[in-house]
Amino acid sequence: PHKMMKKLIDSLDKQLTVLGRSQAELRRLSTNSDGDTDFGEDNIDINSTLILDGVPRVALQRLEQTVDNLALTKPLSQFLRNVVTTEWLSNTLSTIIRTASQRSHEMSTGWGRSEREWKKELSSERFEALLRR
Repeated sequence: PHKMMKKLIDSLDKQLTVLGRSQAELRRLSTNSDGDTDFGEDNIDINSTLILDGVPRVALQRLEQTVDNLALTKPLSQFLRNVVTTEWLSNTLSTIIRTASQRSHEMSTGWGRSEREWKKELSSERFEALLRR
């Protein structure tokens, strides 16, 4: 479980960066702001509060064919796709952690090498930083 957990943590970290960028782009277009956004890895604050306020409240296929609406649909679809991908990675990581934990309890093994590795990964600063994001 350790190798898969490590790969998922790396993938989720990258995906959160992508999600932050697509959120910033959608927010920029939906609020018509021209502010510069710093996409440095540590500077992306993922906060989706009111992100859809600038999106018309109609089904996407019923949007009027205006320049503003057409420019908004691609960033909106990318943002929603990134949200779903992030959710999938989070759920997969959660399942692996739950399975590894359950397996170690069922086998009643001591602190074997593989168990130490995945538990060490969960207590690492890198994993804590990921959870804070």
